Amino acid sequence: MTVNGKRRGRPSLFKPEYVEQARKLCLLGHTDFEIAQFFDVTDRCFYKWKAQYPELVQALNIGKEEADKRVTRSLYQRAVGYNYEAVKIFMPANREKPVIVPYIEHVPPDVSRRDAWPGGARG
Repeated sequence: MTVNGKRRGRPSLFKPEYVEQARKLCLLGHTDFEIAQFFDVTDRCFYKWKAQYPELVQALNIGKEEADKRVTRSLYQRAVGYNYEAVKIFMPANREKPVIVPYIEHVPPDVSRRDAWPGGARG
């Protein structure tokens, strides 16, 4: 609301740098409520920011979409198995320095749901 061309009420606490911070928080899996807490505002205030600042909504959508893609990729890798580079470190008795041996570790597919139930498999 304006009076004589001036806005009434308290000025917004929103800062332009919040856009990038919100995107990064979404990448870490934070919800809108948690992001509001991070910025020390109420969820109602945060929803007003989303209505007033389309760049904030865009950043939130981008961050959440990227986080969802990471989860999808991780679940896929778990279902089909994957390889990753690892190292083993040995300290032979006749050496002054450890021996570092790189190798490829294979994680086999795992589609079981045993860990989803307390006490193991549901029976």
